[in-house]
Amino acid sequence: MHSKRFDTVEPPRLSYDVFVDLSTSGLDERGLEAALAELVHGCGFGVAARAISFAVSPTTRADAPLPVVAFRRALSAAARERRHLLVILGCVLPPNEVVRPLAEAFLEDPLVGSVQPRFADAHTGMILPIGSSGKSRHTALIHPDVLPHLPSLTITAECPAAVLLLRPEIVEGAVLPDEVSTVLGALTGLLVAARRRGFRNGVVGRTVVAIDAAAEPLYPELTGTDFATLIGLYPEMALAAKENDSLPLRRYEPLLDAMRPPPGRPRRLFVDCRSLTPLYNGTSRANLGMLDGLAQAASASSWEIDVAMQLETAAFHNLPARVPGVRIVDGPAGFYAAAYTPNQPWSLGVLAELHHSAGVLVYSMLDTIAWDVIYAGTAELGDVWRAVGRFADGLAFISGFSRDRFVRRFTPPPSTLLRVVHLSLDGGENARAEFRDQSKGDHVLVMGNAYDHKALAPTVEILLRAFPFTRFVILGLEGTDTRRVAYMPSGKVTSEEVHALVATARAIVYPSYYEGFGLPPVEGLAYGRDVLVRRSPLWEEIAAHALLPGRLIPFDDTLSLTETLHGVLSGEPVAVLPQGGRINGAPMNWATHAAETLATIEACLEAFDPERWRARDEVLQLAGHRGG
Repeated sequence: MHSKRFDTVEPPRLSYDVFVDLSTSGLDERGLEAALAELVHGCGFGVAARAISFAVSPTTRADAPLPVVAFRRALSAAARERRHLLVILGCVLPPNEVVRPLAEAFLEDPLVGSVQPRFADAHTGMILPIGSSGKSRHTALIHPDVLPHLPSLTITAECPAAVLLLRPEIVEGAVLPDEVSTVLGALTGLLVAARRRGFRNGVVGRTVVAIDAAAEPLYPELTGTDFATLIGLYPEMALAAKENDSLPLRRYEPLLDAMRPPPGRPRRLFVDCRSLTPLYNGTSRANLGMLDGLAQAASASSWEIDVAMQLETAAFHNLPARVPGVRIVDGPAGFYAAAYTPNQPWSLGVLAELHHSAGVLVYSMLDTIAWDVIYAGTAELGDVWRAVGRFADGLAFISGFSRDRFVRRFTPPPSTLLRVVHLSLDGGENARAEFRDQSKGDHVLVMGNAYDHKALAPTVEILLRAFPFTRFVILGLEGTDTRRVAYMPSGKVTSEEVHALVATARAIVYPSYYEGFGLPPVEGLAYGRDVLVRRSPLWEEIAAHALLPGRLIPFDDTLSLTETLHGVLSGEPVAVLPQGGRINGAPMNWATHAAETLATIEACLEAFDPERWRARDEVLQLAGHRGG
């Protein structure tokens, strides 16, 4: 062992030796001398450390002891004086100033036996991830500005690193297997044996050492005979590696970096439209309108927006041309500040995927119909929505009516941000210019689908009996066309056909018992048509936030429906819901809808709570959703 002692002036209560393993560095004699000189003078260890020793390859210096022997001697020397031992693996040149904050970390926990700094890429200054086997995707570099928002000390399993400080108790009680032949093997064995006595490793989050990661391994990986020897002696080493790979901090850091980008780097938003289908219905109209607004907002905001959608769906709705300001992807690509889902989630798996890809999760809850009617949902849907209510950062509801249903059923905590963001109530956006001046035709349009809560089939049966001389178009139901009745199945009608039917209807009947917003009635109102809806607080809310040329006319039951439709068709007075009572400024359009959605996401970022993220992460880990 080559060693040199120094008369030092050092801060009180900090006494340490330095051991440097250069046995695998490939340095020649001159390179070794230069490295030692840099450690002594450039790094300042000549005046800070009590002793510096190093191991070299016998092929470089014939009189040098075997590296493991050199390491044992360094441990014995530090143990005799009850000093810390700073272990440096390879040609790494940390400044001596890092030792004090490392040593102070021992004061936080008496059973932290080894500590190490964070490492930065010497070329870019970016912080490298805490050591791993490389099997996790959470290996993104983070900006140094993120460090103050991370824990000051993170407890890990044993983790040999390029710079590692051993506390005196570990040095004094060091257990080194006789069978190992490398310093890395001996150090690993020492740390595993210390772990068996209860001593853990700590990573000091605010202390950083710059390193050329391409030239020197930050976390050298033990392989070969030494690994086989140690895994035979300590089979729990496999568990330790798994523990380090699954550190919550490894998942959290790249997300926090995405939420707090440095100047000049935009925040990234992931919009998950993968549940959208290549059909034209109310959900697709809402999603497309939202994307129209986002495309306008993207250029004026600090967001870089990715929209995930099936390729078939994107082609069907002509998304690339429709939203040129966003990028169409098939799934999360990297890490995002936030993920927004325009449709409520249906499984914990999707929630977990977004949790592992974005720091903040915001969902648009359209309604709670699927859970309420039960047959249209899944057995676990209630559990999924309870989890979303508790662990999502924000929920945007398309109506106060939907918000109230969700809150009563799933009781989200006060920490979940709840906002109502109406869909577009703008007449120009809900009526197409080419159909806006169309005259009324001869048909009554009855709209819905085959779901029981839409009440379409029984309503059609009643109306056909009550109005034997009236022509009906039934949109959303299959049947046999006659001269008086035309059936148009849901999802098989183009957008143009729907608008043409709505624009030319004598009246529109929308018999649904339960809606979250109801875009079809809004479109009918935009064309100036009379729209009959089953009485509900929802329609009072929609009318109060709208200023549209049509009339929104409620009915209560079968008799009320037939009487009201008769009054509309014959020009008699009917009760109409008053419009505009709650408008402050202009009615909502897709641009303001997108702006309010982005404002909701930004409010969640502003109020971000790491403990909420941790709770969500723990629940998903326990549920088996561990991420990639």
